[in-house]
Amino acid sequence: MRVRSQDCPSKAGTCVRWAGSGSEENRNNAYPHKAGFAQPSGLALAPGGPRSCLFVADSESSTVRSVALGDGAVKALVGGERDPMNLFAFGDVDGKAVDAKLQHPLGVAWAPQRSLLYVADSYNHKIKVVDPKSRQCRTLAGTGQCGDQVGPAFSESCFNEPGGLCVGPGGRVLYVADTNNHRITVLDLDTHTLSLFPISLPDVTDSGPPRAQPGAPSTRAPTLPKSAPHIKLAPVEVALGQRLSLELSLELPEGAEPTEDAPSFWRLSAEGNEWLLEGQSLGGGIVDVAAPVSVSPRLPRTPPPGVDPDLTPSLTLSVWVYFCVVAGGSCMMKAASFCQPLHLLPARPGEEEGEAVTVAMTHALL
Repeated sequence: MRVRSQDCPSKAGTCVRWAGSGSEENRNNAYPHKAGFAQPSGLALAPGGPRSCLFVADSESSTVRSVALGDGAVKALVGGERDPMNLFAFGDVDGKAVDAKLQHPLGVAWAPQRSLLYVADSYNHKIKVVDPKSRQCRTLAGTGQCGDQVGPAFSESCFNEPGGLCVGPGGRVLYVADTNNHRITVLDLDTHTLSLFPISLPDVTDSGPPRAQPGAPSTRAPTLPKSAPHIKLAPVEVALGQRLSLELSLELPEGAEPTEDAPSFWRLSAEGNEWLLEGQSLGGGIVDVAAPVSVSPRLPRTPPPGVDPDLTPSLTLSVWVYFCVVAGGSCMMKAASFCQPLHLLPARPGEEEGEAVTVAMTHALL
């Protein structure tokens, strides 16, 4: 899109406001800077369409709007209602213009071969089609029930908050990013049948948690939130070649339970001394918060060639725990890191068969 020179000088690499006042509204206006949007999401350019415009999926107002390419005028297409301040005029109704109802549409795609606009009606779990000339909106695919049923007929298929759309070459198929089903579906617009888009990957082996490789760059743990406590433990002596067992017991707040939707996990790092963890598991899931998190790396017997070992390195165990408080219905994440300084001793004969050095910790997630 181009902003006309009389409105704002156009320079390469410059981002300018084309339409929208910045207020969260469902306000249409012939003057683009006086129009209001409410979380605009999907865009579809239709320069040869009946409106010669940019179609906008305005999610929070549950509407589809158009912005004229010539003068920037913002007009309603379908959904919502005439009161620009009412952002709660949503539903699942096929119809014309404002009588049609959507719920949080996220994606739009223009098919010039058919002169039709396709809409990902996300919270209704449907794909809808709009004729911009008549402003008629109707359901194309989806039962309206959240699910993963693959038709094959459009009327038998289910989606789970579809978000993105793309019209294929020639306008024969429509690709759908079926967000919460973690897949791409293909809608054949001629036969009205649905199929899954095949995604092929080379043969790989899932080796579980990430592992440090010799000579590889540093593997860093995810960034901890600023509110996370950083706890430094007392130094322990451990010999090269010996196993170090870190046992962390976590205590959830009273009435809290782990959430399955966001699995908790741990990461182990040795910043600046990554050679200590070569070939070791650097992360994993916390399946049972009630049981101690047990991480037991074995230190290498010798440092890599050319490495002058730091005899007082540190290992850091970090945890991210997701849980919900049953009484209030609130969910949250708490994180913490535990820095374990080491005093390295020379490798001892037969040390690999010896007992591990165990460090026991307890932390309350308040």
